[in-house]
Amino acid sequence: MKLLKTIVLGIMVVALAACSTGEKSAEMTEDTHATDGKAVGQEITIADVTSIDDMMAAPEDYLDKTVVISGKVIGRCGGSGCWISLDRGPDSEGLIVQTADKSFIFPEDCVDHNVTIQGKLQLRDPYATAEHDEHEMEEGEPDHVCPNPEYFFSPSGLRIEA
Repeated sequence: MKLLKTIVLGIMVVALAACSTGEKSAEMTEDTHATDGKAVGQEITIADVTSIDDMMAAPEDYLDKTVVISGKVIGRCGGSGCWISLDRGPDSEGLIVQTADKSFIFPEDCVDHNVTIQGKLQLRDPYATAEHDEHEMEEGEPDHVCPNPEYFFSPSGLRIEA
């Protein structure tokens, strides 16, 4: 009987360990919401927040370097949620946050919330055409074209503040 209890306990420990070590997906589905301080994608591991204005004043210094930025979401893709725009003030265009392959999906309820994002500043391929930035529309999705800025921020992890 004691051996049976030990085996059952061992199986439970292994099962719990397996559940807690799975990788988090950077993609978000419609039934997953990240508001109220919840995180999406990989864990944010950098404590220092880089100013978006500093980063965009010298973008070549930040290309492909992992940093953390923070800002208010002022816009979101009206189709699948493949990009968001962070506020940079009245005299600047918002910073577009999206992966190059548009695999990181942002929830509808992130607009008007502050977010903290870990990722990398990327330079858009200058030879990409607008048709490459139009993603395939799913049935019932409104027609739209994704933005095509020179620089965009590619997220690996995101936390939406309450």
